[in-house]
Amino acid sequence: MRRVVFAIMIMLTAGVAGAQRLSIGQVDTGRLLFGQRVDLYLSIDAPGELDSDALRVYESADGDVFTEVDAIIDLRQVRSLDAPLSFYVLVDNSGSMYDETVPGDPDLRRIDAARQAIRDFANSVTNERDRIGLGVFNTGYRSLSPPSRDKSGIGTLLDGIPRPAREEGYTELYAALVRSAVDASASGRRTVVVLSDGENYPYSVYENEPHPEYGDRLYTHEDAIDAFQREGLSVFAIDYGGEGDPNLQAIADATGGRVYRASGPDELAAVYRDIRSVLLEEYRLSYRATTMPAERRIVRVQYRGDDLTLRAERPYFANALFATGGDVPTLALVIVFVVGLAGMGTLLVLSFRAARAGTSLVVLDPGDARGLEKTIALGSNETVIGASLEADVTIAGAPSVADRHAVVSYEPGRSEYTIVSDSPVRVNNHPTKKRVLKPGDVINIEGTIFAFDVPDAEPDDADGASE
Repeated sequence: MRRVVFAIMIMLTAGVAGAQRLSIGQVDTGRLLFGQRVDLYLSIDAPGELDSDALRVYESADGDVFTEVDAIIDLRQVRSLDAPLSFYVLVDNSGSMYDETVPGDPDLRRIDAARQAIRDFANSVTNERDRIGLGVFNTGYRSLSPPSRDKSGIGTLLDGIPRPAREEGYTELYAALVRSAVDASASGRRTVVVLSDGENYPYSVYENEPHPEYGDRLYTHEDAIDAFQREGLSVFAIDYGGEGDPNLQAIADATGGRVYRASGPDELAAVYRDIRSVLLEEYRLSYRATTMPAERRIVRVQYRGDDLTLRAERPYFANALFATGGDVPTLALVIVFVVGLAGMGTLLVLSFRAARAGTSLVVLDPGDARGLEKTIALGSNETVIGASLEADVTIAGAPSVADRHAVVSYEPGRSEYTIVSDSPVRVNNHPTKKRVLKPGDVINIEGTIFAFDVPDAEPDDADGASE
């Protein structure tokens, strides 16, 4: 039996034989604003246990001149961390998933095999703190569930995915990846696992008319790479049936992920389990970031062993706080790290509920020359942000702000805070009406800037262990 399993895994991983031996799978900047800390998740094929003395970390603003960081704070294997793993499973629900069957079983459609494999994977993740979310795509994209510790509903969601009508049966793979990068938000090591049986097949090209949602915009694989680099996440892709998109490998390589190939339910189930094992074998490297005034930085990790030198690079975005479309003075960028305060908002009235304690919204007010932090403590009740003086946080002077413009609420079943708004707000410069918040998220509501902070927690320990 072991030989059979081993043979299957060799076949599944054939698509990653040329992958880098050192890669950066995730860049977590959740502690950048308040602690000047960046967490990298590294996959490395090096002999023995990895030692921080063998690693060097550099940052660059232009990709040419690199500055070595002052300190590596911590290096630990992911399986030893008290931290969750989070999987956002993205499923191709295009017409071909219903028209094609799996090899050797003419009665089993590809979509049914995918449902079975994902259901089995969810049931196999026995660590209650790990999370699984679910999204589907065809002509459009829909998030069915954010990453959640409650895995019992995954099967019901899978069974409820309908067969698409003809006009819904296209494969807008790149657009779905762009959108899933934001919906995969969670604590700890998180990734998107996309399953697709074909290449990107855009509606507007083959229908010769604008897309019902995207209009004339054609998403590219570079758009997908950019979205995942901005979120700091990786893409693990499953080429289902051997007819996958030719750019899957480029997307996976650029984001520190991998590409697998599988055709039946057993192989698919093995792929999902292997992805989890790969993440647990990674290392989390924490370092103190430089204060260079650049929104887009490039981090380089270099490993030097006795007979081996490896290097990996990846861009990350240091100050989504400032990415508002206007020019930002260089000095202001430095202030983010020096005093932990900066912003472009115009907060006019605030109702403070309590002194800073635990989870809070920190108001980033550049008008306060003393550099004092203004905080709104978040409890188990709703925190209302709006124009009404009865709101917990009152924003005046902005005509589009309603009495209840946004609400931050605690979801005890998931141990999460979620922001919900009738009109889009910007979280890390992404417009959204609903999003699970994680430490370091920067929220822009009509020019008023808040940061979500959990000062007494590590950026990934909100839910606990993964092993």
